[in-house]
Amino acid sequence: MATWDVGALDNDDAQDFLTEWQEGEDYDPVDELLSEVLDMEGSYLEADIGARAVAAGAVLSAVVNESIEELFAEDEDALDWAFGLPQPKVGLLNKLVRSLKRILKEESELREQWEETDDFDAWRATVREIIADLT
Repeated sequence: MATWDVGALDNDDAQDFLTEWQEGEDYDPVDELLSEVLDMEGSYLEADIGARAVAAGAVLSAVVNESIEELFAEDEDALDWAFGLPQPKVGLLNKLVRSLKRILKEESELREQWEETDDFDAWRATVREIIADLT
């Protein structure tokens, strides 16, 4: 995973997921991704899947909390796309929160990768902030 910073969208996996997701106008790709994360409970969760889920969390948090402009301030295409997203259903948000909590647990490659850096606490705080914004 090429990582630039601790932000939810600051890595190649997150950007790839956003590019794929922006081809549609709904939450189907997010729902499928979150199902994959939750289906891996008790198994080792690979970093790319975790990074994609964290990115989805950042976008849904921005939609729910009306902070889309803040999240996509420098990407006009993403900004226009995100403004077109409907408010997510509560069930999807609950699934997202469970998925993000799963990423913070053991048996998560993304967590392990961050634990090996000096920025682990900052990354974990980013994920926890997204969870808090959604609950």
